[in-house]
Formats: sequence, structure tokens, C-alpha cells
Amino acid sequence: MLTEISLNNLVYKAFHGIYKEEQINGNTFSLDVCVTTHLDKSTISDLSKGVDYEVVATICNEFMEIATPLLETVVFNIGEKILLTFPSQAVKVKVTLRKHNPPINATCDNSQVSIVLTMDDIIE
Repeated sequence: MLTEISLNNLVYKAFHGIYKEEQINGNTFSLDVCVTTHLDKSTISDLSKGVDYEVVATICNEFMEIATPLLETVVFNIGEKILLTFPSQAVKVKVTLRKHNPPINATCDNSQVSIVLTMDDIIE
């Protein structure tokens, strides 16, 4: 059976962005991650055979701490690391990153970048 394991609205102060002010002052970001995995009766009670969301959160924290100009890079790096960490369990991963109050000439709650990756997307 396909199962989705999600972490929703992880909130960070981070320094992603192309503008100097973003790199100095930082901004508030929120992150959602959804990992699709195959589970069956033999694996639903054994965490070592599944996707540990504590490990997923640690991966997210790792990449949110690295100041990166483009959000697209951040979501790709998170998704890739999750797939490589759980190669036999993760079927696909969706990562969504929102930048609150982006520096644009308009009132805007957030800008958002999402990516959906499978192993086929990261192994050439």
C-alpha cells in the first residue's frame, strides 16, 4: 500500500534569497515535505523498514541552515537527500518552501516553490 508521511509547516528563520538584504536580515520560511512510501503488513510496525520523519526533519534543518540564493535549489537538495537516505523506502518526495513577505513591489503573503522528485529524477 502507498503511504504518505508528511511534515507540514516547519517554520524557519533563514537567509535564502538573491538580494543582499535577504542574505543579511533573513526572512521567515515555512516548509512542507511529503514522502510517499510502500508499506505492507510486515513493515507498518517496524520503523527501520519505513521512513523516519525525525530523520526527514533533520535533513530539512540541514539545508535550511545553508544560505542559498534560489528556493528551487533548496527544495531540490532536500528532496534529493531524502530519496538518497531512504532509497528502498521512498517512492517520491514533494517539497514545498514558502518565503513569507517576499521582497516584491506588492503585498504578498508568501512566494512558493514546490518540487516532486523520484529516484529517476536524481540518478542519471
